[in-house]
Amino acid sequence: MITLTIDGKSATVAKGTLVIEAARQVGVMVPHFCYHPKLTPDANCRMCLVEIEKMPRLQTSCSTQVAEGMVVKSASSPVVQGARKSVLDFILANHPLDCPVCDQGGRCDLQDFSHEYTATTSGFKELKRVFPKEYFSPLIETQMNRCVQ
Repeated sequence: MITLTIDGKSATVAKGTLVIEAARQVGVMVPHFCYHPKLTPDANCRMCLVEIEKMPRLQTSCSTQVAEGMVVKSASSPVVQGARKSVLDFILANHPLDCPVCDQGGRCDLQDFSHEYTATTSGFKELKRVFPKEYFSPLIETQMNRCVQ
């Protein structure tokens, strides 16, 4: 078993546990879009960045395994909070901001994190990428504009 500290809370977890799972076990919720416990971690979205003492830069908690004595800062780190706000800014750069008409309205992690980190609009002023709807059958269509890119 490995003992570490996450946002001031002590955790004892099995060797090979990812930081994001260790955090969840002690009640620290690390925001993420691309992580799922049953899939191989890709660390693409970068929302799960955490600060780990003695590491030169922020690390993705969904792809970093715990180590003995590790000290992790997530919600308690202003550097991490700033990085997450910047990540959201990049994600929102190409995302439509028409939440009231979106099917996910009210049940959307992107919307929740945007409110949490006060990133309601992107600072980017370029034109957004727009994808046409694709209809595969009368019952199946894709709306790629709704995907987190």
